Amino acid sequence: MMRLSQWLRLGLATILLLGGLGLSGLVAAQEDDLPVLRLMDSVTGRLDAATTEQRWQFEASQGDRVSVLAQRLDGDLDPLLQIFDGRGRLLAENDDIAYPERLDAALEGVELPRDGTYELRVAAFEGEGAATQGRFRVTLLPAYADPLLVDDFDGATAWEVVSGGEAEAQVAAGDLTFEVLEAGTVAWAVPVMPVQVPDQAYVQAQAEVTNEADYWEVGLVFRLAEEGFFLFSVSSRGDWAFQSGQAGRLTPIEDWREHPALADLEGLATLGVLMDGSRFSFYANGVLLGEAESDLLAAPGGIGLSVGSVDRQTVLPVVRFGGLLVSTPLATAEDQTAETAGLASWQSPTSEPIIAELVEQGLIPAGGSQVMLVPESFTSKALAGLQTLGLGQGRTQTDFVLGTTVRIESDSPENGCGLLFRQESEAHYSLLFLDALGGLGLAEWQTDRFDPAFYTDWRPSSGTPTTTGRVVLVAAGDEVRVYLDGQLAAVRSNPAVSGGIGIAALSYDGVFVNCHFGDTWLVTWE
Repeated sequence: MMRLSQWLRLGLATILLLGGLGLSGLVAAQEDDLPVLRLMDSVTGRLDAATTEQRWQFEASQGDRVSVLAQRLDGDLDPLLQIFDGRGRLLAENDDIAYPERLDAALEGVELPRDGTYELRVAAFEGEGAATQGRFRVTLLPAYADPLLVDDFDGATAWEVVSGGEAEAQVAAGDLTFEVLEAGTVAWAVPVMPVQVPDQAYVQAQAEVTNEADYWEVGLVFRLAEEGFFLFSVSSRGDWAFQSGQAGRLTPIEDWREHPALADLEGLATLGVLMDGSRFSFYANGVLLGEAESDLLAAPGGIGLSVGSVDRQTVLPVVRFGGLLVSTPLATAEDQTAETAGLASWQSPTSEPIIAELVEQGLIPAGGSQVMLVPESFTSKALAGLQTLGLGQGRTQTDFVLGTTVRIESDSPENGCGLLFRQESEAHYSLLFLDALGGLGLAEWQTDRFDPAFYTDWRPSSGTPTTTGRVVLVAAGDEVRVYLDGQLAAVRSNPAVSGGIGIAALSYDGVFVNCHFGDTWLVTWE
């Protein structure tokens, strides 16, 4: 059964399910005087009475997920970690991984909301009467905060070709050189001492084709066990695939498909796989290529690297791999989200308490005016597609806060209800939608497609889907924030254009859906 996001992708439009890692987008920031941290950098420092904090900067792209680990090296130091956006707003913080057993600090899988420069701060927690002090190490990591394996191919870990045809793999001078020796071969190499990767993990490696091969495939092997393995590959044709290997043959789970991000690889790619149980997300050079589900092979399992050729190929590929990383989640005892992430006043049917809280958090300016209040509104759709209804009598605005209670009524949990905003015309608008399975999405409609788009499985604290939710949508400049039942559900970039607002009903397969919106209010500054 398809999710609403899949229907939008395959039916109305081609939606890229973003919100993934974008890890190779982390590069040096070029502004201010703060020292620069790059992905995988690990630096040391000291905090004492004279130096109570140290700061760094790094650059990232919208949707990147990073983790930061601050470890005490000596003294009684109790480090505090914080990440701020380019406007100086606190995005996330953590004091202790597991108080009182472990006082190191960690930020795990923080999703960064926009392109730009971010600031990382390490401070000393103040104990009774004085700040703690000592030396520390801070490390910036992709995805998860606990590095299970970091292989720089310096010879410390031996590798071997285990199957797939004639090939050679050799570790030397910081690289693993992998050469296919016959056409029509997909070969893979693994560490001689196997690494067992759990069901929640991230695997990343750099691959560079070093010769003029007329065709090549490079990939990551994972969930490797006696019964088989999974393989994620990209090729010189500009496409990618997700396959299973069993009984000496490869079977497509997601067959070869083209992607714009693979059009100009020129033999150089950073590949990544994010594993969450039976769900997998695939990345190349920081771009999410796609997602898939398969319970064919269970964790834990081994990892490896692959190179492939095709029949009758004359120049066979030689690939140099570098920088293999496997990271897994840390179990943190404290909430790492900034205090500004939630809305304590979310249950208010009126705008005043919510607006006051947003002003206090520094997210919006004071002085806004409520320009609309609609006690009830409805729209429905009986055929597959999208039905919209404008609100606000044609009024347009760029910056605003919109609050409403959404109730979804449908026999199909795939269907959903949404809010149109910044609608310049029928050919250009943005859409926030919810479905009864607990999904939340944001997309921008441009002429004939949604691009880009964001979709996430959102659940209330009970962990069960709901057909009713209180939504607060904040549009300020080129950023939108979505709060669902008081929790910050999404922060995304969105073009700051003036447009109208409305409501929408979305039906996937022609099953009737009715959308009810209650206590809908709009506050603007225009």
